[in-house]
Amino acid sequence: MGCGGSTHKSKPVLVPEEDIPTDLQLVNLRDDSKGQNSSKASNEDVGEQSPDRPAEPPQFFTLPLSTETVMRGDMSKMYPSEAKVVRIFTSSTFTDTRNERNWLMERVYPKLKTFCQNRGYDFQVVDMRWGIRDEAQDDHMTTDICLNEVQLCKELSTGPFFVSFMSHKYGYRDFPRRIPATEFEKLISGVTCESAKEMLNKWFLLDDNSVPPTYMLQSISTLLPDTKSEVTELSKEAWGSWWTQHSTMHSALAQSAQVTLEPSERRSYIESVSEAEVRTAVEGLTSDTRERLVWFRRIVTDIERVDAQAEYNILRRYKDLSNDDEKDKESKDLLDKLEEETLTNNIPSENVYNYEVNWQTKEGISPDSNPSHKEYLSKLCNDFETRLVSLCENAFNQKTKVRSQEPFFQEVLQHLTFCQNKCESFHGREGSLQEIEKYLRGPVRHPFTIYGPSGCGKTSLVAKAAKRCYKVHGGKSINIIRFIGTTSASTTLPALLSSILQQLMQAAKTIKKGGLDIANLNAKEMAEEMIMMLEYVAQRCPVVLFLDSLDQLEPSHDARRLRWLPLVLPANVKVIVSTLPEAQYEVFPVLMANFKDTPGCMLEVPELKGSDITNILNQWLAAAGRKLTPKQRSLVLNAFQNCPLPLFLRLSFDEACKWKSFAKPELCILQPTVRDCINKHFGEMERFHGKTFVSRSLSYLTASKSGLSEAELDDILSCDNQVLDDVYRFWTPPIRRLPPLLVIRMKRDLGHYVVNRGADGRQVFYWYHRQFIEAAKERYCNDQESLKEFHDGLAHFFAGTWSTGNLKPFLDKKGKEMIAERHAASQPLKLGEQYNIRKLGNQAFHRTRSHNLALLKTECLLNLDFLTAKISCLGVRSVLDDFHEARITFPDDLALEEVGKALQLSQRALAHDVRLLHTQLLGRIRSARARRLPELADLLARCEDSGGPYLEPDRPMMKATGGILLHSIDVHADRISHMVVNIAGTVAVTCGNQGLVTIFDLLAGKILKTISDVGTEPKRVQLANSDRSLILSLEEGIQAYDLLTGTKMWSVDIEEQFEFVLGGPNFSRVLVIGIPHLIFLDALTGTPVGVESLPPDIVIRNPVVITGCEKYMVIASMWSKPVVVFDAINLKLSHFTEGLTRYMDDRENKQSDLVDNLLISHDGNILYVVNAAMYELLQVDIATLQVIKSYPGNDKEFRDVKLHLSQDSHYIYFCHSGCVSALELATGRRATILNKQGAIHNEDVSTPDMKTFVTYSNDSSVHIFDLNKSENQPAIEFKDYKDYERSQFSLVLKNPGIEQLMPLDSTGRYFLAIRDEITPKRLATLSVFDTALLKYIYQGNWINFIRERELIDIKQAGSWKVSFKMKERYRILDIRTMTISCKVQDEEPLASDHCLMVNGGKELAIQTEGYMDVKIVDIETGEKLYILKSGKDRRLKNSLTNTTGTKIVADCDLGHILVFDVIRRQLEVEITPQMVNETHKLIVEPAAITSDGRFLFFTIDNDHEFYTKRKGKFVTSIFVFDISIKTPTRVLCDEEFYSKGDMDLDPKSVVSIWGLHILDNTRLVSNHDDFVVRVWDFTTGTLLHRLTDHKSYVLVSFCPGSSLLVTYSKKAEDFTIRLWDIQTWNCVAIYRCDYKIKDLQLLGPNSSSLIGRLKDDVQPIIFKLKGPGSEKYQTISVEQSQSSPGVSLEGTIELNLSDSLVELPCRSYPDSDDDEYDYDFEDDDDTTDDDY
Repeated sequence: MGCGGSTHKSKPVLVPEEDIPTDLQLVNLRDDSKGQNSSKASNEDVGEQSPDRPAEPPQFFTLPLSTETVMRGDMSKMYPSEAKVVRIFTSSTFTDTRNERNWLMERVYPKLKTFCQNRGYDFQVVDMRWGIRDEAQDDHMTTDICLNEVQLCKELSTGPFFVSFMSHKYGYRDFPRRIPATEFEKLISGVTCESAKEMLNKWFLLDDNSVPPTYMLQSISTLLPDTKSEVTELSKEAWGSWWTQHSTMHSALAQSAQVTLEPSERRSYIESVSEAEVRTAVEGLTSDTRERLVWFRRIVTDIERVDAQAEYNILRRYKDLSNDDEKDKESKDLLDKLEEETLTNNIPSENVYNYEVNWQTKEGISPDSNPSHKEYLSKLCNDFETRLVSLCENAFNQKTKVRSQEPFFQEVLQHLTFCQNKCESFHGREGSLQEIEKYLRGPVRHPFTIYGPSGCGKTSLVAKAAKRCYKVHGGKSINIIRFIGTTSASTTLPALLSSILQQLMQAAKTIKKGGLDIANLNAKEMAEEMIMMLEYVAQRCPVVLFLDSLDQLEPSHDARRLRWLPLVLPANVKVIVSTLPEAQYEVFPVLMANFKDTPGCMLEVPELKGSDITNILNQWLAAAGRKLTPKQRSLVLNAFQNCPLPLFLRLSFDEACKWKSFAKPELCILQPTVRDCINKHFGEMERFHGKTFVSRSLSYLTASKSGLSEAELDDILSCDNQVLDDVYRFWTPPIRRLPPLLVIRMKRDLGHYVVNRGADGRQVFYWYHRQFIEAAKERYCNDQESLKEFHDGLAHFFAGTWSTGNLKPFLDKKGKEMIAERHAASQPLKLGEQYNIRKLGNQAFHRTRSHNLALLKTECLLNLDFLTAKISCLGVRSVLDDFHEARITFPDDLALEEVGKALQLSQRALAHDVRLLHTQLLGRIRSARARRLPELADLLARCEDSGGPYLEPDRPMMKATGGILLHSIDVHADRISHMVVNIAGTVAVTCGNQGLVTIFDLLAGKILKTISDVGTEPKRVQLANSDRSLILSLEEGIQAYDLLTGTKMWSVDIEEQFEFVLGGPNFSRVLVIGIPHLIFLDALTGTPVGVESLPPDIVIRNPVVITGCEKYMVIASMWSKPVVVFDAINLKLSHFTEGLTRYMDDRENKQSDLVDNLLISHDGNILYVVNAAMYELLQVDIATLQVIKSYPGNDKEFRDVKLHLSQDSHYIYFCHSGCVSALELATGRRATILNKQGAIHNEDVSTPDMKTFVTYSNDSSVHIFDLNKSENQPAIEFKDYKDYERSQFSLVLKNPGIEQLMPLDSTGRYFLAIRDEITPKRLATLSVFDTALLKYIYQGNWINFIRERELIDIKQAGSWKVSFKMKERYRILDIRTMTISCKVQDEEPLASDHCLMVNGGKELAIQTEGYMDVKIVDIETGEKLYILKSGKDRRLKNSLTNTTGTKIVADCDLGHILVFDVIRRQLEVEITPQMVNETHKLIVEPAAITSDGRFLFFTIDNDHEFYTKRKGKFVTSIFVFDISIKTPTRVLCDEEFYSKGDMDLDPKSVVSIWGLHILDNTRLVSNHDDFVVRVWDFTTGTLLHRLTDHKSYVLVSFCPGSSLLVTYSKKAEDFTIRLWDIQTWNCVAIYRCDYKIKDLQLLGPNSSSLIGRLKDDVQPIIFKLKGPGSEKYQTISVEQSQSSPGVSLEGTIELNLSDSLVELPCRSYPDSDDDEYDYDFEDDDDTTDDDY
């Protein structure tokens, strides 16, 4: 058989008889539509023009759109839909292409769907053969539905949109359901048959409400009610009657049209529905766009020879057969004309596929019985798929070439489109618009606020104002329009600010090469950039920013506090915002507080006036082409008086538009409220589309996280057996799937009550108005079990459960269990090269809401691939939100708790790089109980076995999950200065040095809100007014904020230095101590309520210490004696003392104490005072100010600590030395409650119950501990003071930390650790660490030299030797014997610390006294060999040598560089600035020299200014100097990178280089303080690579001969270690610990293991490269190394350097099992230049 192209033919085949309904029988199985255009869905069912004549396509821009037009917000233009969808209308008569449609549905459409999905598009097929319900036929909507769907496909589809299967059948012919009155009267006059005329007058009634008046075909059930009868016989008889009358009316109208109407008017009464579809498709297409049409034409070669009488029932499916031969002939002629003229002339030949087949007797086309038919269908499917893929591919590629497909462009366009849609139906509000226009033209430089209740029309008013604004400024303004919440990029503050900033820059054409890296800015930085850009752009043209629905912003990032919104606008800038007025949304109180007293800044949307209502109603009716009778109009207006909301008016209008002029009064009913209107609308939707279908569709939509696309809802419903059982009541299609048309038409009938919005990179639709959301929840989602079911269905969809061939069970009509494929979209983690954000953003959410714990864990939260993907594209915060919700739903699940805590502890790391996920989970989940859980064991095994190589330390380097740590929350970029917790222990507030106040939910472990830019360095925060407000102390004064909303309540400026203390009932009074003035303020209002002064002769000086309770406020001066008590209730001085006194035990003479700190009891009876002289705690009677009791202490316990009293008044607790301690007041016993957490030092603490503790620490984080959470946590052990003091001192006398670490030979097995023992005798230790055995094997000790700084500059001096300087003399120490092997002989002490090994390690080079020359010394004897003379009077400074020691390079005070040749014993070259065309002094720090001594690399600051004149930087360049020819050969500078616009750099900032490292004979590595490591080919000057992964100052370590490079950082923001393959420059492994690592280096050139040190740790840390692929980099392991020091190293040896010697046994160190190590590291900010 040959089939396919037009040149192929096939033999005739015959088909057996099958009982298939005819066209006329099928129509009452089809679903509904109201024939509405998508942009005016609520109006067009009532009549702007006859729907049987399709509307002309709307005029809009053709792509590509003008970038400038869109970016400037030009609302004078109309914008097209930019939906990413391929939507195909398949056109043919229904009965003759059953096999073709079925085969395509089963075999091709799923493939095309996957293809489009991978390219980011939805694929939809509109197949009118199925999915239209009885109601659509009853209201005669079938033809309207078809033609409107063709038009929508043309408008929406990317690429192809229309596929014809036109063959031998012309098809069903209908007549319009709406005929203009003048045309109908012409037609009636031409009807000659009186019975037909009577029938037409009976079925068509004149509707005077239509403009122009129109005759409407009544619904079938109106005159034939039995069509809806449940009795089959009655229903069948009624339908038969209808079809008889329909045939009579059609014939009469068609005959009359030929006589009474013009040729162009006759078409609607003569042509078939199929021809109308084709005509609608080809209208308006050009030669360039006709390729969007495809025709698959089947030719049955012998169909005319088939015996029509014998095979009538089969043949009539494939050609037009009726009892009227003349009509059949007319159909044949019309078909020929359609094919020859319309189809052939409009469809390109390459899009026409001809297939010739033969008739199968009594079957027609039958692939089951005729192999050639099966071959034909296979060929058709292949051609269909190939051609459509090609057309789609071309269309996709065209779209990617234009700006309109960029996500940001789409974001801006969506808001413009939404704005123009809202303006279409806007009328009235002229007074409000004039007030807005007055603001736009006026001098006010504050934001303008529009507010009003839900449904009052704020959004429409903002849209109309935006449209008018463009005209106000004569089209010269830039309008930034955002309807917040309608797109995902307008929902969160960072996304909103980012898009605004981008639009501003592009609209004003301010982008420079490289642009501004907005992605790396936080919300605060973006707000600052936005203000700066507004000011800059407004200098050129007006800028207006419209922000509708601020209350829809997510509250994260303190969005609703509006700190990002400028209070005073730059000149030529206007900002218009809208919001709900309710305080719960936080926005309105902030706006009111700032602008309520500013004229012309606030507009409450007024109720509509009577004249406005009438005008609006008239305008809406005119736009809809409708009128109302006087009674109907009165009904609408009266209803509005009872519910005067624009939303209610709109809903009432939509209902009234359906009223005909002949409608009975009892049918014209309006609902009394908005909710009732919505429910009535839902009810009509259920009637028209089916209750099951609508209720479950809207349930899924309402339960969705952020909306669903049409394709998504289509897939979800296709997996819902209840929906399919309802849809399949009359007929079952070949695949068990929902007819796609149902969702499309239901969405269209929802009209403007759903809105298209962006979500996760896709266009979805969701309820726009809150009223609809609430009504849908109440109607469809009020049952929790049903809601779980809907979430389960959504979760299965996003999981892809029923995709890719997975069959879902169902029960057939007989109750038999069956399975069938649903052809739902597959849901991989990535679609092509892009992440499947819809899956990642929704799957875990719905698994949690469906309460399916098992699948939630296996698919999402314990699935390594899922976690990696979601963190990569949505960030770690989104994953933490998933865990937070899951923990609320499943609070007892240990696995979720462990992984959630691990991720929370890893936030900073994972925000830096998602590749850290594996090692973070491995490093943090260490609990044996947790690791025994099979699901966690599997997860951790995946972490080890997948993802390639990873670094594993030899002991824990991260804070672990489990135990008592509940939450660790990163807060401030700088140090936290103070913290307070409310009495309930549920909320904490911190303030930081960067003007940031943060409010936490302690139970959930998350930030509730932040208040930014409060002022200069907030010092202290307290809670007042029963914990409802917070009082903040700043440099410039005091501020008060509402704790719930974050709204500023009041502020008081104070010029002098001051302190404040709270007291009084509910802590409602503030005492401001501004020496010498004391003022009482009302904590609620900030108003003064009293003034007081100090007693005579009492002097209170700063710094002041304070404490307060409801009864008293107490103040004193630190390190002074007086204490003053104020009455906090009556606001006056109560009493005072010039000095606290107490009676001594042995004598009864009184002694005064100096005050260091104060704390008052809750009842106000006891004052606790820290004695500054003795550092003891005194208990004082507040009434007498006499000391009752004292508690001994020491200078590390009570000194400079913040004391807190437990709520039961039994304990005082505080932080000292990084620990949390408590004092039991009754007994005086002490206890350590929390030790330091590694490098993390607790700085302050609070607890509501002595079980839950909240601390903030030196890492700018808040930590929440629960002592009840750990089974292994011992009970708090209180000890007598002496025992407690001994235990604390034992912590201090811990093993010595490592000060320096260096290799002892080239094998990498043995390292020398220089340690400093913290003991009363200050012992220093040199220890040999064996990296194979992971322990010290040998050490030598001496005393006091480190403390006295006499032992310095320890350096490697050959194998197993080090050099050091002691008492101004250099020594060589042999580590194997711990003896001095060499003393440098010299008459005068050597003043320089620079000592270099040269000449292959045989000699030492030391600068002479006076720094003028270099002395060369024999390393064995210490004898001077010779002097390298500098030749002039100069002072040498920094020096270095190459690896072979043949060259010495030094700089000097003249700014010259000297190169000495060690072999020739001479000065080889002197490099001056003039030789390299520079004026700066030359230095060799940093610098490097090749091993052969030929090339020298050094740096110098070049004056490269980039970006703008306003902002630039100096860039350090690298000079390549060829020593052999005494000439510079290259200058290495990354000018391309530095020429990019980095607006965040300070003016004239310097980009310096921290280090230079030679890799081999051609490559050099430099690390810069812009955090970038660069790899150069220094022979050509080419920049080979930029390593940009680090986020802080980066250090580089390289072992010559290794295949790996190490980079790492010691700053807290980037404690990451990275291993790089120096051939591919791929990052081989990455690790981030919680502590600062120093001296990190490879063990050797043949090792992939690393060694480093921690400042206060007892032994080095070893990292091993493990995991798949690690073996590539491990040529020899440490364990395999046979290196031997040559002697037995064991125990301790005395170093004969001093008379003060002490021996210590070599300590044993515990196995690194769990949390045995208590690291005490230096602060994160102590990095000095020496570290680099």
